[in-house]
Amino acid sequence: MFVREDGKEPITGIHKASLYRPYMAQETYKFALLGFTIHDLALWYGVDEKIFVQWLDQYEELREAYYRGGEYADANVAVSTYKAANGYSHPETKFFQHEGRVIKVETIKHYPPDIKAAKFWLLNRQRKSGRWVGENKLELSGPNGGPIELTPKPKSIDLSDVDDKQLFEMLKIGEQFQIEDSTNVETDEE
Repeated sequence: MFVREDGKEPITGIHKASLYRPYMAQETYKFALLGFTIHDLALWYGVDEKIFVQWLDQYEELREAYYRGGEYADANVAVSTYKAANGYSHPETKFFQHEGRVIKVETIKHYPPDIKAAKFWLLNRQRKSGRWVGENKLELSGPNGGPIELTPKPKSIDLSDVDDKQLFEMLKIGEQFQIEDSTNVETDEE
């Protein structure tokens, strides 16, 4: 449920569009970075989606925060991933010391292509075409393609407070059960 800046629940009877507060722009930016949609943000702020869209239209700082945290942030990551996948270069200033003097040298820093970034880029860009598939599927089956039979592991039981007579009785019951159980087992030989 939405809680106002002062910690109180929204007052009923007022128009929720008036509940917008400037701090919401920074919150919206952070939530947009997490992938919150307009629907998610409206739920967070306790308003209808239409009200949140009105806020986006009315408050420039909110609109910019939503854009910077959403599509703009995704685009920046896409550019960085693309550069990493292909390799890139950029100017770099290096400083050296020679015979007590500091020497400033302009160089070009080179980054080789990164195979993980390339795979990530192609898996996400080509998934609809089916040319790059990032999932390995493994199907398991039991004998002759049947279901896998799982046998539960017996639980360990603390018998430290059971005396010898009780243990002996339990052993006899267990032996009877095993004999009766083994006589009901069907074999392939029959």
